[in-house]
Amino acid sequence: MKYIIAFLCVLATSQLNAQTRIIKGTVRDIHSGEFLPFASIQFKNTGVGNTTDSSGAFSFKLSRLPSDTLVISSISYQTYYLVLPHHPDTLNFSIALQPGTASAEVIVKSKTKHSRGWYLWKKVVAHRDQNNIFSHDNFSYNVYNRLEIDINNINPEKIKKNFLLKRFDFISKSIDSSSEEKPFLPSFFSETLSDYYYQRSPRKTRELIRAVKITGVKNESINKYLGALYQNVVIYHNFIPVFDKQFVSPVNDNGDAYYDYRLADTQFVAGRRLLHLVFIPKRKGQNTFTGDCWVHDTTFA
Repeated sequence: MKYIIAFLCVLATSQLNAQTRIIKGTVRDIHSGEFLPFASIQFKNTGVGNTTDSSGAFSFKLSRLPSDTLVISSISYQTYYLVLPHHPDTLNFSIALQPGTASAEVIVKSKTKHSRGWYLWKKVVAHRDQNNIFSHDNFSYNVYNRLEIDINNINPEKIKKNFLLKRFDFISKSIDSSSEEKPFLPSFFSETLSDYYYQRSPRKTRELIRAVKITGVKNESINKYLGALYQNVVIYHNFIPVFDKQFVSPVNDNGDAYYDYRLADTQFVAGRRLLHLVFIPKRKGQNTFTGDCWVHDTTFA
């Protein structure tokens, strides 16, 4: 009987150790709360990892943990390190990433004249007429438009010392100094959800506003002006108007004179291979964008 009890104890321990651990969660932007698709989730110093789906969710089912730390990263966001507890067996996390900027000290050298990102950009430009949605006779889509206006070059110490601004000490508490190179003060934030309809011949457009949320400025004239800033941004045009200024599109015919293009990553989504293209301005002070996009490797849309 004593040996049977011992055997049962060993068997129970083995079954306990073989239990599956479930780790799941979501990744979002800390400011807007927007979920981040295709963010990288990897166990530190291992080759085990995954990416968030289109709704920013991820999950793991493992018999043992490859590492006790998860590394969460996404383009234009600061890397987040999550230390995993040993218990319980099911863990559920909500992870918020801080926006960040690319380090200026990273140097990429290539033996070829042009990078793989440059070649991908050339393919996108060559196929842009067939991929431009405005080349169709008609179409409709849902629009989510977000606008944020920040005041930069804010010095929190000067605000605290200025006796004229002592009554407005809430300003210094609202300054964000953790996610950018320079502190900034968010002053206006608007979100709009709408349905957009387009017909080419005869040309007709219609937009039905479903919901609007404005935070910050309470002046009706300013809200009316800023609320009307939504426009159909056509990435395939050579120039994109922003605040009555013409900005150079990343898919401009001469985009390589204004941008550096880099191929950051590849992902398979719904059986399709997508290429992550990052574009960075070559020079400061020009009307250009900093950003990234996903390109389908077959149609180059």
